[in-house]
Amino acid sequence: MSIICRNEQGWVVCHSKAVQDVYRRCREEPPGSSTRSYRWKTDMFKIHSPFLMDTQFLKLRSDPGEYRPQIKKRKRRISDLNVGEIQAKEYHEKVKTIITGAHQTLVELAKKQGYFVDLNSPPVDNNIAARQASRLEGPADTLIQSSEDKDIRSQLALDELYKISHTNELCVTHENPSFLKVQYNGEIPQIVTIANHKYLLPSKSTFLLSNLDTFKEIYPHAGGPFDVILIDPPWQNKSVKRLKSYWCESDTSLENLDVPQLAAPNCLVVVWVTNRRKHQEFVLETLFKKWNVQDWVTWFWLKVTRSGEPVNDMGSSHKKPYEVLILGRHKKGDPAGLNDVRCSPDGPKSLPESRVILTIPCSLHSKKPPLTEILAEFLPDNPRCLELFARNLWPGWTSWGNEVFKHQHLDYFEDVEDPESTGSDKDQGDEG
Repeated sequence: MSIICRNEQGWVVCHSKAVQDVYRRCREEPPGSSTRSYRWKTDMFKIHSPFLMDTQFLKLRSDPGEYRPQIKKRKRRISDLNVGEIQAKEYHEKVKTIITGAHQTLVELAKKQGYFVDLNSPPVDNNIAARQASRLEGPADTLIQSSEDKDIRSQLALDELYKISHTNELCVTHENPSFLKVQYNGEIPQIVTIANHKYLLPSKSTFLLSNLDTFKEIYPHAGGPFDVILIDPPWQNKSVKRLKSYWCESDTSLENLDVPQLAAPNCLVVVWVTNRRKHQEFVLETLFKKWNVQDWVTWFWLKVTRSGEPVNDMGSSHKKPYEVLILGRHKKGDPAGLNDVRCSPDGPKSLPESRVILTIPCSLHSKKPPLTEILAEFLPDNPRCLELFARNLWPGWTSWGNEVFKHQHLDYFEDVEDPESTGSDKDQGDEG
């Protein structure tokens, strides 16, 4: 279990443990070889102190005072703010109250289980290990470039993948050259080679690689309808525009996603959103109305250090320590009937409002926490799960994107000493 603790306000989740639990006893290449356990590199989660610029960190190091870093900010008078800024400020103050209350109780619960540790001394390296780990390239832009080609197969060397497609419960779909579909039905994770790079496939996982222009062509091949659709759109903003390799989509492009065609009745639709009110309103007023998603609620993801402290000052006007998650139920029928009525007693489980998810974040860019265990109580047994704009895979999920298996690259993983990983593939395979 990756959920460390929970209460009526939210959950504390260990992202690192969630990944490690998935990759116990992975099948090596070639088929029939011994197994080995993996986890994401621990440096990715070495967030010992709040995020600081190097200049702020050096100033803190030179200050002999008690370690409680606070970022000074210039307060603007209310009269200097426009209407949108005033509304954003009021919204943040409301959110701040919700998150602060949940943060205090959840950290106390987690500390009782030894998860968070008190940090009473100044940071020694400004999270340098995590920052360096965030620069791991993996496959670099190989997948993006391949997805933009009219024939993906011509860009990806798939010979090694085809060799094992009949021996390891792995199916490669290649009828349509505009996308690549790989379905792995094995009970234990498998290492595969794609375009001369090695990747880890989790058990019972499926991925589809394509760009958004050809997204509609995958509908018949996706395997729906789905009980949950998780969407992590690459929202446009000034910072990501500077990252040339980062895939950004316009609001119009997102409107073209035909979620109703992929969704089962009462499908749980989950959308990651930035802290910009403009993006949140677009999800609620445009996307959810077009997709007929009702009964929506808002949750928050709070990023904390190993001591449980928010990674940014809650009062910062620029970089917030939290992100927003909007959830709702897709209803079959006329979108004109959209309203905010909650689920009926005989329908799917009602979604609680204003829950908070606490995690020590992964330092990889825009990497979100795992939600499978949290969402399970709001889904039917054996749900069909779909993630859009994915960059890694999970067991039991179908994932789509133009970098869909980027973070499955072995560059992001390290070996784990595990006595159970020693036997042969045949000896270990029946244990799952």
